[in-house]
Amino acid sequence: DWDFLAGGVGWVDLRSPECEAQLETCIGDPGFLGIRHVVQDEPDEDFIVRPETLNGLKVLERHGVPYDLLFYDRHLRHGATVADAVPNLPLVIDHLSKPRIKDGDIDAWERDMREAAKRPNLWVKLSGLITEADWDSWTVDHLRPYFEVALEAFGPDRMMYGSDWPVCELAGSYAQVFAAAKELIGDLSVDEQETIWSGTARRFYRI
Repeated sequence: DWDFLAGGVGWVDLRSPECEAQLETCIGDPGFLGIRHVVQDEPDEDFIVRPETLNGLKVLERHGVPYDLLFYDRHLRHGATVADAVPNLPLVIDHLSKPRIKDGDIDAWERDMREAAKRPNLWVKLSGLITEADWDSWTVDHLRPYFEVALEAFGPDRMMYGSDWPVCELAGSYAQVFAAAKELIGDLSVDEQETIWSGTARRFYRI
């Protein structure tokens, strides 16, 4: 109903024997762009690397359907493992894997992020950061160290902007998120900024 929406990322049960049948009901719809599972809410921290989950990801790989990795920082250590298991599957780490910005933790997250970035089929979303900072007092400078690590590791060609709206409203408005991203990428070239705003997402989701 809304012509400014290019499409959406959906869900199938990666662990189910019916995964491929579920996926085939989506493929061919011009509004279908990819699959995501809320891994961050799974009680099993190793959910994404379980054999039955990897089998589901291999189904996506066969069909060329991109997958969003919705991780907390503690899951990021699995990024490289997943990417190696499905090397031809485009994967994007949502929200920079939700680093613990409020606590100032960066070392383990940075190690795992740089290791993940060595895999060419892994991409990253510049999104969801303000809700990982102090909701009432965050500034762009609190976000900057995490952005800089991800930018250096992935480069603009594998980084895409995301708003995380409406979840972002826990800590700020859509306009504030956009302004923060604009400030973070402001020192990049015009072409690099445009790549992060839209070019990377167009290529990843084949829009």
